[in-house]
Amino acid sequence: MTASEATNLVRLRWSLAIQEYKVADSIEAIISAYSEPSRAYHNAVHIATMMQFIQEHIPDEELLPALDLATIYHDLVYDPKSSTNEEDSADLAMKDLGQTPLATRVTELILSTKRHAPADDTFESALFVDADLAILGQSSAEYDEYSAAIRNEYDFVADDDYRKGRTEVLERFLLRETIFTTAAFRERFEQSARRNLRREIELLRAPSIDG
Repeated sequence: MTASEATNLVRLRWSLAIQEYKVADSIEAIISAYSEPSRAYHNAVHIATMMQFIQEHIPDEELLPALDLATIYHDLVYDPKSSTNEEDSADLAMKDLGQTPLATRVTELILSTKRHAPADDTFESALFVDADLAILGQSSAEYDEYSAAIRNEYDFVADDDYRKGRTEVLERFLLRETIFTTAAFRERFEQSARRNLRREIELLRAPSIDG
């Protein structure tokens, strides 16, 4: 998916969500944020891809507005040096959407991405987190592009520190009983995700060329 195709899909899903709920129209500022050059992975393509996974698996179209808006807002604030990106993104969603039940649900979903676990035991919450993690189970080529993009976003971190920190993150996923919560994502992506994670860990632990 190209960046242009992604932004067009994000605009479309936004327009469908606000048609019913009449929330503040901030989409161009949102698109601009996701188009920042520093966003090698956390950009509009990631958002649009999540939307596609969600729409493919959602059992009830009435759930889409909250899921689409949560997807649009969940990485709106993305500073690799910050530990409060999820909270800050949730705050922006609440500011734009107002004090409404929709806004409350959107912020709950956004905050669930901080620990990569569903906000509650509902299917839509599990689907939201699974869609965010779906990249882990893609083809090895797609996964390699993703891991390279993450390294690009953390280019201010020294190689040794990055290897250590990234390895710890990936190992936490492998320690989970399952990476994905929904049956559909587990069946489709669980094993490939584990292969990708193990392979990246091996590469991260490999001696450097100049070492």
